[in-house]
Amino acid sequence: ADPAASFEDDERARGRYVPSVSVPVLFVVDEDESSLRLLERELDDRYGRSYRVVTAGAAEAALSELRGLAEAGEEVALVIAAQWMETMTGSELLEKVRGVYPQAQRALLIEWMTWGDRRTGEAVFRAMARRQIEYFLVRPSRTPDELFHQAVSTFLLEWSHARRLSPQTVHIVG
Repeated sequence: ADPAASFEDDERARGRYVPSVSVPVLFVVDEDESSLRLLERELDDRYGRSYRVVTAGAAEAALSELRGLAEAGEEVALVIAAQWMETMTGSELLEKVRGVYPQAQRALLIEWMTWGDRRTGEAVFRAMARRQIEYFLVRPSRTPDELFHQAVSTFLLEWSHARRLSPQTVHIVG
């Protein structure tokens, strides 16, 4: 059940006006079905009141869904893609996502401790240098995984700053 829809239904039942506004999307792409479900559950449990979690099990399906969301005028705040997929890498997918949603934050999902692996490390650095991704994100290893959520929250804060949805921070020195 969609918590936002439930809240809106309750407010309408009380006779209060509730504008029809869609919430931004957190989009996850991973070919590993169990990992995809874990990511969906983690994101929905923590961010489900303010964001809608959408998943795809393949890169091409993700691009199709993202294009559909763009055509419908939906906002996408964050796209998380597993690096090692069959038809294209996560960094290649996220480069294409940039063309559809240039404001969305893009995170490359990697396994715990693989950032030190030469192949993964080079893929992350190359993707960052080419501006295909903002940064990498380590796949959650348990629930709740607070390091994972800290990184996701940072991505969302950056997105909201870029969209000017959050207050600006002013530092006064002197």
